[in-house]
Amino acid sequence: MSVEVLAVADRMSVVRSQHVKMGRDKTILADIDSMKASIVAPGEGNKKKRMYFVTGESNSGKTCAVRNAIANDPAFESYINANNQTIHPAIWVTVPSPCTHRNLAVRILRKAGYGVRADIRENLAWEEVRNQLPSRQVLFLILDEAQRALKIKDQDELRKLSDSLISLVDSTDWPMRVILLGVDPLGDLHREDEQVRNRSDLLEITPLTINEVDRIEGWIKGVIGDHASLDWSKLPVGDIAERLLYATIGNAGSIIELIRDAIESALSLGDGKCVTQSDFAQAYSNLTNCLPEENIFEVKGWDHLPSGWAKRQKAEEDEADSDSDDPDAALRQKKAKRKNRKVSKPLPSGSRPRGHRS
Repeated sequence: MSVEVLAVADRMSVVRSQHVKMGRDKTILADIDSMKASIVAPGEGNKKKRMYFVTGESNSGKTCAVRNAIANDPAFESYINANNQTIHPAIWVTVPSPCTHRNLAVRILRKAGYGVRADIRENLAWEEVRNQLPSRQVLFLILDEAQRALKIKDQDELRKLSDSLISLVDSTDWPMRVILLGVDPLGDLHREDEQVRNRSDLLEITPLTINEVDRIEGWIKGVIGDHASLDWSKLPVGDIAERLLYATIGNAGSIIELIRDAIESALSLGDGKCVTQSDFAQAYSNLTNCLPEENIFEVKGWDHLPSGWAKRQKAEEDEADSDSDDPDAALRQKKAKRKNRKVSKPLPSGSRPRGHRS
């Protein structure tokens, strides 16, 4: 790999690591602050602040927004207590797929830093969750890809999962707060389960519309100018913003990624100083493999072309989970090894193993 290619990769790593401010950021910050306040001032007035659902379509930016809010809040910084124990006030757990009541409990415990056997019984696993999270002073539990939990086919098990989360947030000894992130039907848990609804708020992140094109213009200028330190003055910013909206059907995460892809094109193929419309056309072509006459960033009548080709899907949202800490995966591998293990047959009386010497 050439020095030039490595330099572009390093620069793009910096660009992609930076948070893009969105309108929902202030709402999420305020809602999380309310959840924190409800811990020290519990009561019926703050009952709906115990759980928080953030839903939106794939790649809408919900996970990035919550991660940024948690990462930049001093209240969630890890620290070492008087007993020399590392305390993580917030733990981030990706819900396993397929999800069961038991394997979610095991993953929560492991993310909290507690070693637990993969074959622990379900009731003991959740008992440990209720014991270990308070002892480790965990205040917030964030469950990402939480829609996976709703795919539990057994309604009794789904009910147990709901009850287990409620028991965490209703505890009088150590009340916790739970944030659930995911795509629909996650919002149905908030809307249809009365016990959950009475304890939670819901933020639905919807696609951008033409009325919010000025926000996209701000992203173009901010990501290109502030994050990448490149010139955007040669861009027809308003026109590019409308094309981005159309190409992604208003999907915020996809819009930001396409802006970053255009920056990479400028660094790799352009003069490395400014981003042009040709860079957006190249980025769109790389992503969609479209013909030149199908390129939304090249043709004049772009609004007559098919829309949404640049909307990206997060592949992991509904795929089987391959995380190394998935307890059920470990058990499946163990069972497979047992099944495939050859069983030695007893030797006939008086015979010797092959190669044996007297």
